[in-house]
Amino acid sequence: MDYMYLQMGAPDFLRSRVVVPSALAQGRPCLPLDTGIRSVYFKPEIFDESNFKRWQARAKLWLMDQKLFWVISSPPKGTLDGKARSEWEDATNAAIARLLAVLSNRLFDIYVTYTDAKKLWDELDQKYSEGDNGNELFTTATYLNY
Repeated sequence: MDYMYLQMGAPDFLRSRVVVPSALAQGRPCLPLDTGIRSVYFKPEIFDESNFKRWQARAKLWLMDQKLFWVISSPPKGTLDGKARSEWEDATNAAIARLLAVLSNRLFDIYVTYTDAKKLWDELDQKYSEGDNGNELFTTATYLNY
């Protein structure tokens, strides 16, 4: 099977990095791009308590690509009924599973009991974004002293 680099329909940062079958590039059906295969390119590395802001930004992109970030950015207000509650529970469980999957084993053991994706996201943000502030202050001070 011939392969060529994906040029059309991909964001700039993915062009030249993603190899696809030439049949797809020529417009013939091969593998639908909406099957979740592109999520592999957005998946953040395992968070090991360093570079939280970078990890958080990548995790957000990954969850947005999978259409799951809405459970974090806009949790339900009030009570949900029937189908809406079921959809929200499925989405929040999927978001929690994905967030836990990109945490180190030590952090996984700490956060595995969370049942709300927003609470998990906020807890990680509260605990680890403060640690990054020191790195940012150090970098800024070093730059200003230059």
